[in-house]
Formats: sequence, C-alpha cells, structure tokens
Amino acid sequence: MSVGTRTTSARSLHLALTLVVGIVLAVPSAAVADPSAALGVERPARPGPAPELALPSLDGKVVRLQDFRGQVVLLGFFTTT
Repeated sequence: MSVGTRTTSARSLHLALTLVVGIVLAVPSAAVADPSAALGVERPARPGPAPELALPSLDGKVVRLQDFRGQVVLLGFFTTT
C-alpha cells in the first residue's frame, strides 16, 4: 500500500465516520414533531386585545390605553423607596 493510497483511505474513513455521526445525531431530532414540547417549553399565547387600562399621568390626567389604539405603546413601571 503506497502513501497516497493510505492517505486517501484515511480521508475516506474520516469522511464516512463524520457522515455516520451526523446522521446518528440528526435522526432523533428529526423524529420529534415539536422540539419545544420535547424540551418542556410552552409556546407563547397568541396575541389578543390588551386589557382595559387607565392610569394617572404625571400631570394628574387619566390616560387610557384605548386612546393609543393602533400605536406602539411602551409602559415603564418604576418604584423607589
């Protein structure tokens, strides 16, 4: 067996082993229909209408969430002691 044949044979063996390991690792993950369920992770609820919300603003006026319908609203709640 020459050096060139031995190198080609080693490369072929390495490629075959890599392919087999890849298939062995891929098959179980492909068999799971919902990977998040297999991990015990719940999917987030579908978006729905926001609940009614009315809070006082810094100037004392009541601000209702429905006044901002169709707009992006970011609420920040802070507290100090």
